[in-house]
Amino acid sequence: MENILYFYEYFPRSLLDKYGWEDFANDVEMLGNPHCSKTKTNPDFSLCTYTASEDTFVSKPVLEIGLYRPDLASALRTFCESEDPGSSPEAVGNLVFLDAGSHVGYFSQLAAKLGYEVYAIDPLRINVLRAYAAAQLNDVSINLYR
Repeated sequence: MENILYFYEYFPRSLLDKYGWEDFANDVEMLGNPHCSKTKTNPDFSLCTYTASEDTFVSKPVLEIGLYRPDLASALRTFCESEDPGSSPEAVGNLVFLDAGSHVGYFSQLAAKLGYEVYAIDPLRINVLRAYAAAQLNDVSINLYR
């Protein structure tokens, strides 16, 4: 029950009413206490990861050095800031970022912080929950789907 109260603050009441309190309670129990920490990405953002031992591919580098695939993060930022009129910072609001297989949402959070309209898809409900919690901490809007 403690985890439910902790995690509740990230979910708006309207979503909980639509989502269902029983499903929410079951998912929070499955999620446990998310490990949410700031990345060292530019711009930085919070990410709710697994423990390093549960996920050595994404969560471990984020927890240990604050970064995951800095080469791709830099490429996304460069694209956003390029001279191309279709991707200038003023036009970013018109761009859509699709993150298929989003995992915990590292690139989704970054794209949202850069001003993209973001759609993130992951087959695992627990990953969608982690990405949603991070979006709330980052005060960004991400359209999450499972």
